[in-house]
Amino acid sequence: MAEAIGGEPQPADLEQRRRYHLAAVFASNYTTQMLVMAKEVLDREKLDFDLLKPLVVQSVNKILDIGPEQALTGPAKRRDYATLEAHKELLDFNENLAEIYEQISQYIIESQYYK
Repeated sequence: MAEAIGGEPQPADLEQRRRYHLAAVFASNYTTQMLVMAKEVLDREKLDFDLLKPLVVQSVNKILDIGPEQALTGPAKRRDYATLEAHKELLDFNENLAEIYEQISQYIIESQYYK
């Protein structure tokens, strides 16, 4: 699999391979789904997804340069509860999106990485 995506194979036991696959789901599949959800939010106001492309590229580059914990910004990391609440209100059109937003925000707020 590593070679198929331009990486180098690494020796790994079964548990390491299972954990790698789980991490890959978060890093690739869920990242893609987050962008689908972002597009859904934009579509509500007929805004073009291309507006987010520079931000997505900049975010990925920053993550690769300094690591994901240091690259994270935003209202949850800042504990900007007024903005978090305003965003949640904007998601009143989709209960699932609102719940995902709340769960991820809470995870960031409670995370050991950002205290």
